[in-house]
Amino acid sequence: MNDRKLLKSIIAVLFLLAACTSKEVSPIVIERLDVEMINLKTKAEIQYFLDKHKNLKETFFLSEADMPDSVLVDRIYQTVTNPAFQKFYNELNKSAGDLGEVKTQFAEAFSQVQKLYPDFKPPKVKTVISGLGHFSRDAAALSVSDSLIVISLDFYAGEKATFVPSVPNFLLKKYTLQALVPSIMSVLAEKFIVTNTEDKSLLNDMIVAAKKLEFTHEVMPETPDSLIIFYTEKQLNDAEEHKNVIWAHFIKEKLLYETNHFKKVKYIGDRPYTAEIGTDCPGAIGRWIGWQIIKKYRGENSDVTLPALLSNPDSQNIFMKSKFKGE
Repeated sequence: MNDRKLLKSIIAVLFLLAACTSKEVSPIVIERLDVEMINLKTKAEIQYFLDKHKNLKETFFLSEADMPDSVLVDRIYQTVTNPAFQKFYNELNKSAGDLGEVKTQFAEAFSQVQKLYPDFKPPKVKTVISGLGHFSRDAAALSVSDSLIVISLDFYAGEKATFVPSVPNFLLKKYTLQALVPSIMSVLAEKFIVTNTEDKSLLNDMIVAAKKLEFTHEVMPETPDSLIIFYTEKQLNDAEEHKNVIWAHFIKEKLLYETNHFKKVKYIGDRPYTAEIGTDCPGAIGRWIGWQIIKKYRGENSDVTLPALLSNPDSQNIFMKSKFKGE
């Protein structure tokens, strides 16, 4: 082969590699149904919208089993034609823009999931408005399934918006555009986690919750831990600084094998802080400790891939092999 043919071959290979690389992150299209909804002017238009998007009523909006169409139409009409809500939506739309950063995060996260699970097909993504849950199922901000992700965008206007979700102040950090994709990835992780339904221990709950955090971290490696676990930087630093004290409490109170639901929720559920340990101890500290166990486990067992970790339902085995002792 002469030099010219060799050069052509090298160029062809480089173009092929570039093409393969470009396919790794496919652009994400977000269907902005919220824009369509805010411009609905009559009840007839709203009914047409619902008929056109029947899957939304089945997966996100209140279904016929919950209420007749006429009631749902009335609720949507009262919301989208309300001047105060329209003003709020304009604020949201201005701050959200074209959701460019959200699209980028989705594209990169879905690409990482596909590397881990080649058969994974990214679900469609649609944004709607729900009157902050006024006409969404269970007042939900999100609906995540294998084929469709529905985002109630009015939940994600930020902590300083005219209207905010009706949740305790300490939970508002979850309802920002920065936290949106990490929240969705954490829910998506459930698809890949194999659980032992017979294990009712707090340890098992901690490990399952931690697997969601670890999944989110792996598919969104540039995302700060604070946005994945919804702690402030101070809470994260305090937990790390007092890790041994927190762990000592778990051991002293024999919490790892606790099965009482009401006691478990004090450590795994959303709370402003864990009063049983101290007011400086973040809430849901069991999830954070579970994540430390997972990190230690993966450090001690570097050959264990994320899919292997998620498919292992034996939380006791993971804990023992982590050799975690609160350090």
